[in-house]
Amino acid sequence: MRLLAVALDHQSAPLDIRQQLAIPPQQAAAFLTAIVPAFAGEAVLLSTCNRIEVYLAEPSASPDGVLAALRRFCGHTGSLPVNAVISVADRDAIARLFSIAAGLRSQVLGDQAISGQVRDALEAAGGAAGPILTSLFQRAIAAGRRARRAAGFDHGARSAGDSAAELLLQTLGTLRGKTAMVLGSGSSGASAAQGLRQRGISRLLLVNRNRHRAESLAARVGGLAMGLDELEQALAMADCAICSTSAPYPLIRPGHLTGRPLTLVDIAVPADVASAVRQLANVHLFDLDDLDSLQAPPAEEQLARAWDVVAAETEAFERWHAGRRTGRTLQRLREHANAIGQAELDHALRRLDGLDEHEREVIAEMAHRLVQKLVHPPIVWLRSSAEGGTPPERLAELFAEARNAR
Repeated sequence: MRLLAVALDHQSAPLDIRQQLAIPPQQAAAFLTAIVPAFAGEAVLLSTCNRIEVYLAEPSASPDGVLAALRRFCGHTGSLPVNAVISVADRDAIARLFSIAAGLRSQVLGDQAISGQVRDALEAAGGAAGPILTSLFQRAIAAGRRARRAAGFDHGARSAGDSAAELLLQTLGTLRGKTAMVLGSGSSGASAAQGLRQRGISRLLLVNRNRHRAESLAARVGGLAMGLDELEQALAMADCAICSTSAPYPLIRPGHLTGRPLTLVDIAVPADVASAVRQLANVHLFDLDDLDSLQAPPAEEQLARAWDVVAAETEAFERWHAGRRTGRTLQRLREHANAIGQAELDHALRRLDGLDEHEREVIAEMAHRLVQKLVHPPIVWLRSSAEGGTPPERLAELFAEARNAR
């Protein structure tokens, strides 16, 4: 097994479990640093509002071991629902990531934001992502873009942020004359702000811990940029809000609210809004699970086109991966063959007395040419069979066995 993915997503695990096991971006490097030496040669963590997924290259641990490390890191000691955890390997792991990047496994089918989240996951991994996972994630981004284009998903805005804006519109009836707050200026916050503007919101308050990021988003969509220290002030002015930060704890608690009517959509994982807020009068709180009711399923032919692209891209990556493994094996074969040739040459020269320098060079050249001609057919076979799934390590093992049997 060369690739392993261990995951929980919105289809396998309820929101409260995902919130307990979510790892904010600022903690991703610490988690990966902890697991790479013990469990794999490379690792990347993909943690979004819909999923927590760990991808490993050259894994040395079982899925249960990876899950235990995740739970230990998050301090999770409770039980997990049956079938909450998904584990897939090799081709299935490749196809899973490619289909995720295409938005085919998102709560909002065709989700535009997931491509940026896959890219951010790779960047956050830093040195934990080596050549295999770096290539896998880069190709996933490209495959996702191709699949969305083939399905026609790019023709309409699809993201959790945009769906949250639609939920507010359906709940309130109109956004005209309303003030909305968007908490968080990442990809989901940006799509939420754009969705609110497209649906006619009159006033937009953009709140972020990093005020510069809020100002940058305000310049793009129009609105008032505010710092996190102004959160209570923004809540006092807002009729509705969409929350989408990566904070590891709730930012909005009952004491932050004034008692005026407020509709909140919390699409952050972990949650930005404390669960106790649900108990307040005049406050209506939605979460990610409430977005399901908004989804009109795409036509079957749209999905089929997207999945066809995923299948083709998965096969292409498998060929690249097999070729990479084959290259390493070819090097091992040459090393084995040359070592055998040199050993036999040395043995022969010790038994031949009286040879001058020229004669020794002629014999050495003959031995070298003989080794290269003998090794050429299996190298050609290996290259041609790699795409067919023949394990490239097996032939190298045969050479090693032959060398040891001398």
